[in-house]
Amino acid sequence: MHRLDAKDRVSVHVTDEAFVAALDREFSSTQFEPHLDPVFELPGGKRLVFPARQLSLLGTWLSTHRTVRGLEVAGECLRHIGTRNDLELLDRYQIEGDSTEIERVKASARFAVRRRTLE
Repeated sequence: MHRLDAKDRVSVHVTDEAFVAALDREFSSTQFEPHLDPVFELPGGKRLVFPARQLSLLGTWLSTHRTVRGLEVAGECLRHIGTRNDLELLDRYQIEGDSTEIERVKASARFAVRRRTLE
């Protein structure tokens, strides 16, 4: 993997660069709600999940994307790989924007994680 230069590493699905690039794409693409299914699920139902690493990267990423949109992207990731203990990430940083919208995003992500982790 380290033999590839940085721009080529983004195209290799399991790299940290590919994960962060997907977060950045969803952050920039504001015409739709964030959709990160392709990041975590491959064709055939296989999952590419490395929660400890991805959650660490997500925390670092959110620290520099402290907007409602950044929170939406983080919430979408938590829906896929977060546990109830990981929900603290939603409150870790001061988010800029409308407080009602911020609370809506947090509540939605919490509900989705709690619902998924009941199984």
